[in-house]
Amino acid sequence: MAYHTAEEGTLHFKGAEVDLRECTMRRDIVSCYISLKNDKHRQKMNTSRWTIVMEDGALFEEYDMYRGGQKIRSRDDIVLPTGVNAQLEVVFYNVSEKYDRILTLSFRLNDENMSFNQVSLRK
Repeated sequence: MAYHTAEEGTLHFKGAEVDLRECTMRRDIVSCYISLKNDKHRQKMNTSRWTIVMEDGALFEEYDMYRGGQKIRSRDDIVLPTGVNAQLEVVFYNVSEKYDRILTLSFRLNDENMSFNQVSLRK
């Protein structure tokens, strides 16, 4: 299955714009801050299956997602009128503090595989 991939910055796909603002690490928690924008007529977006893979191959799939401080389920649609942004925070748990970089941050957006590669962790 094909991936839509960016080294940094923004992914564009079928009217959606996904901007990775930054990923931070505090203790054993990694938080990635994402801006999701609807540039076309589709008003419902769904993100799911967030994972991070570290340079040594360690895989982390346990996460919570927040929008405006409110926890949302990954199966819930995000309703976005055209031109509106949603600020998301994806929080991964039990990540060793030894890491300085994420090899791959991957997720699904409306059933399409997306990923950001070589993501720095701000500590």
